[in-house]
Amino acid sequence: MWLDSVFLKNRGIYSVCSSNENVLDASIEFAKEREDFLLIEATCHQVNQFGGYTNMTPEIFSKKIFKKVEELNFNPQKILLGGDHLGPDPWKNEYAGTAMGKAKQLVAEFVKNGFGKIHLDCSMPLKGDNDFSTTLVADREAELCAVAEETYEKYGGNKPVYVVGTEVPAPGGSVQEVPEVTSVAELDETIEELQSAFSRFGLKNAWDRVIAIVVRLGIGFGDEISEYESEKTKSLCAHLNRYYPSLYFEAHSTDYQTAGSLKQMVKDGIKILKVGPALTDAYRRAIFSLNFIEREFIDEEKQSRLIEKVLKVMNEYPKYWQDYYKGNGNKLRLDQMYSYFDRIRYYWPFEEVEKSTNRLIENLKDIPMSLIRQYLPEQYKNIRKNKLNKDPRALINYEIKKVLNDYQKSVIYKVQ
Repeated sequence: MWLDSVFLKNRGIYSVCSSNENVLDASIEFAKEREDFLLIEATCHQVNQFGGYTNMTPEIFSKKIFKKVEELNFNPQKILLGGDHLGPDPWKNEYAGTAMGKAKQLVAEFVKNGFGKIHLDCSMPLKGDNDFSTTLVADREAELCAVAEETYEKYGGNKPVYVVGTEVPAPGGSVQEVPEVTSVAELDETIEELQSAFSRFGLKNAWDRVIAIVVRLGIGFGDEISEYESEKTKSLCAHLNRYYPSLYFEAHSTDYQTAGSLKQMVKDGIKILKVGPALTDAYRRAIFSLNFIEREFIDEEKQSRLIEKVLKVMNEYPKYWQDYYKGNGNKLRLDQMYSYFDRIRYYWPFEEVEKSTNRLIENLKDIPMSLIRQYLPEQYKNIRKNKLNKDPRALINYEIKKVLNDYQKSVIYKVQ
C-alpha cells in the first residue's frame, strides 16, 4: 500500500471521484504519461451493494477500472481504489438499525473487492436519532471501521487506510451557503471522540492507519465558487501539523479552485484533494464544443443533436437537478447546461443520450482544422505540434487532462 502518512509527508495526492468513462480513461492515460500514482474513488451513491445510480456494485466497478488499467497498459501497482462517504447516507431516511446494517454491508463489499482507501462518513442523522452528537458519529464510524478490519482479515487484499471526520461537506456541491472553517476546538473534540471510539472498539491498529480527517475548509461551489483562503485555515492547519503530525486534511469539493489555491492547500497540510464535477464539467465543455463543430459542417438530417437530446432527457427526468436549479425558461436552460453543479453529468449514461454521443463521435472522424481552431484552440495548437491527433475522444480527453494537470502540479509541490 503506497498511500500512507509517509507518502503524504512531502507531497499530496488528488482523488478522481467519477464514474464517467471518458474521465476514467483520461485519468489513467494522464497518470501513465506523468508516471505518477492514481487514486480513483467511488461514492456510496454511485456504487453500492444495490448498484447505486451507476448500476455498479463495488465488484463491478473494481473490475471495470482494472480492465481499463490493463487495456491502457498502466502499472496496476500505481493505482489505488477508494470508497468515498461510506456510511448510511443513502439510507438516512431509514431507522438507525436498518441504515447502519446496510452501511456495514456497504463497507464490507468495498474492502472485500480491494478498495484500499476507506472514507468513513456517519455525519448525517438517521431516522429516530433524538440525540445526534459528535460522540454518536464517532461511535458509528468506529463500528464501520471494525467491519472493514474484519473483512480485510477474512479476504486479504489491500490493508485499508482510513479517512474519518464528523464535519463532512455535502458531496457534489451544496445549495446552502458554505459554512465557516472548523475551529481548533472542534478539531480537537472530533479527534478525541474518534480516538476514544476506536479504542472502545479495539481498533488501535486501525487508528494507526487513519491518514486524514475531513473538516470544513471554507471552500465549495454552487452558483458561485467559494475560494480557498489560506489565512482562514492557518491556525487550524498549524494546530493539526503540531499536535497530530501523522494526520493530514482531506479536502472535498475542491472543484474549480485555481491551480495556485490547490498548491497552497497542499503546502498548508491539506494533502488529499478530491475532484469530480470539475472533471465531468471539462468533459461537458469538450462534448459541447464538438456538438457546435458538428452543426457547422454535418448535414442537418445526419446530426446527433446531442445538446438538444440531453436537455430533453433532463426535463423528462428532473430528479437529479430539481433540488439544485430553481429558475425557469432561459435561466433554467443555462443552469442545466453550464452550472458549476454540473448536474448534467448524471444524464450522459442515459441510453438516448449515449446513442447521440456515439453518433456525434462517428460524425466527427475528420474534423476540419479550421473548426478545431475556432472551438478547441488549445487542442488545435497541440495538433499543429504533433502532440495530439484529431480523434474526437483524444480532443475530449485533452480537456479533462487540463484539469488534472492543475491537480498533479499541486500535489507534487515540495513542502519545505
